[in-house]
Amino acid sequence: MSPNNTEIQIYIDQGIKLHNSGDLDGAQQIYKKILTLNPKHSDAHNLMGAIETQHGNFELGIELINAALSFSPGNASYYLNLGNAFF
Repeated sequence: MSPNNTEIQIYIDQGIKLHNSGDLDGAQQIYKKILTLNPKHSDAHNLMGAIETQHGNFELGIELINAALSFSPGNASYYLNLGNAFF
């Protein structure tokens, strides 16, 4: 049984809430779960990339954000996170 968009959106909302509260590890676990359910979920790739950048893992962050851009090339917030990863 594949997850529906509502289920994934609930996970994204939970992950963002944890991310914004500073629980990066908790958020990362949720984003990983989303990618297990949908390996092409661009928001999860982008948010994982942002966390890796926050942890100082810039190369991995850039790789993950580039993956997000490959699935959703017009998303301006992904480019913002990509720029942050370079600086």
